[in-house]
Amino acid sequence: MVHPHPPKAFKWLAPRVSGNAPEKFAHGACVTFEQSLLTFGGVDGNVYSNDLRLLNTRSQMKFDTPKMAGKPPSPRAGCAAALSGYRLFLYGGESDATGPPLDELCCLDLEGASWQQLIGRGMSPGRLSFAAAASIGNKVYLFGGCTGEGVTNSFHCLDVVSTMWDPVESLTSQPPSPRMGHTMVAVCSQLVVYGGKDKATGKVFSGLIVFNTEGEHWSTPQVRGDIPRERWGHSGFMWGRQLVLGLGSDEGHET
Repeated sequence: MVHPHPPKAFKWLAPRVSGNAPEKFAHGACVTFEQSLLTFGGVDGNVYSNDLRLLNTRSQMKFDTPKMAGKPPSPRAGCAAALSGYRLFLYGGESDATGPPLDELCCLDLEGASWQQLIGRGMSPGRLSFAAAASIGNKVYLFGGCTGEGVTNSFHCLDVVSTMWDPVESLTSQPPSPRMGHTMVAVCSQLVVYGGKDKATGKVFSGLIVFNTEGEHWSTPQVRGDIPRERWGHSGFMWGRQLVLGLGSDEGHET
């Protein structure tokens, strides 16, 4: 069901859930699949997880621990996640707050109920945590993140059929400044980036930045209305033709 317009007011609910709910965690991967919510990994203090949970939102509001063949990824937080068809692609993340980020490419086949460790070809993004990923067609795009030495504005594209990585460069525009903890949402042939943080300076970003994948061009659209404040570590999703942003943290406090 497509909702062309969001409700005039959102209402937060705390629904009762049953089943094997995950322990409290931060910076896990979370995607919607059909009418279910899929979560993977995360961190609680210094304890990293590779737990996989599926919440049926259609009727039962029940958490399940789906059984998957293959070897799952190691415990991690802050990995980039994007769903392409019936496959969930995960990249990078951190398994130790003081160590370097990971550079692994993993895939969860939701039809075949199996994990796969993929060997990407081409120019890999390298070690990254807290990057943002989104898919358009058979391409998964990965932007920004933390390299362990600082933040980056590197931009890469993965062909999910050939598992070939390619850098994405625009000859007609400048990319956004380096950042981590931002969101990137696919809208038709465009990628919409919002927020993020520069780890070195502590600056938190605001404003929408759009990349047109057909013209390979970055732009900053003019927006009106109740413009959201700067934030990082937030959530973003599409509601019909509307982009919804929520939660996160600014330079001083959570929002």
